[in-house]
Amino acid sequence: MYRREYIDVQYNGQLVSALTYVIVEKQLDEIAPSESYASIILDEGTSLLSPQYIEQVWRHIETLQKKGR
Repeated sequence: MYRREYIDVQYNGQLVSALTYVIVEKQLDEIAPSESYASIILDEGTSLLSPQYIEQVWRHIETLQKKGR
């Protein structure tokens, strides 16, 4: 389960409020996001994050999927 939380982040030189989701009870083993959630992460992130970072996130998700987590 996740809870919504607003945090302040630096974006284009300005401090803005951003909505994020924080896991309530973190497990020891990290699991891959569902296919639909992974798509949202990557699609939305593409417009805001560097291509290098998006590639790093994609590779991490793929690694978790291959491990079955």
